[in-house]
Amino acid sequence: MELARPTAWQKQPERDTVVWQHNSLVEARYELTAREQKLFLYVIAMIEPEDEDFKRYVVNIAEFAEIAGLDAHNLYRELRDLAKSLKQKPLIIPHHFDEETGSFVDLVTNWFDAAYVGRNGAGYFAITLSPALKPYLLQVKREFFRFRLYEVMQLRSGYAIRLYQWAKRWAFRKTVEISVQDLRTVLGPWGAMEQWMQLRLIVRGSAQWP
Repeated sequence: MELARPTAWQKQPERDTVVWQHNSLVEARYELTAREQKLFLYVIAMIEPEDEDFKRYVVNIAEFAEIAGLDAHNLYRELRDLAKSLKQKPLIIPHHFDEETGSFVDLVTNWFDAAYVGRNGAGYFAITLSPALKPYLLQVKREFFRFRLYEVMQLRSGYAIRLYQWAKRWAFRKTVEISVQDLRTVLGPWGAMEQWMQLRLIVRGSAQWP
């Protein structure tokens, strides 16, 4: 299958590409698999610091597979399913400032606005992000955290990816204390004990800026 070639303004992220997010996204409530999170993070890694609006982001499937450590075989079909699931799963951002009412509200939105999937195995796959995410991803100059893309792409667990981002958000502090209940709120429902053991290993020293 011949994969779609990205346009000039859609240069694909590299391993060392820096991903920027507003701190509020760490505090958001959602349940995503590791692959769903990797797709979202890969897409937002294509946002340029000077961008004033979202674009249609074309994903080069072969390059995404390589950086995410995934098997490119059948990934085109899987990406279509991932985009569908991301469209259906809610993202809840607490303490969102609503300019219409001048008050803070809980924002319930989606990750993607739309997905564009080529027909008959054309290999074209593109994403547009939810407009509600603009304050949290575009020209974020205050209350933000950052990390290099490969740092999360090498993680296998969705819990580990979320914990890593939480650790990066608080990396400016030497130590951070969090209760088990608050950690459950940050990470969502925990699964098997082996996932928790992976979290314990990842949190040690993972928040250092390279």
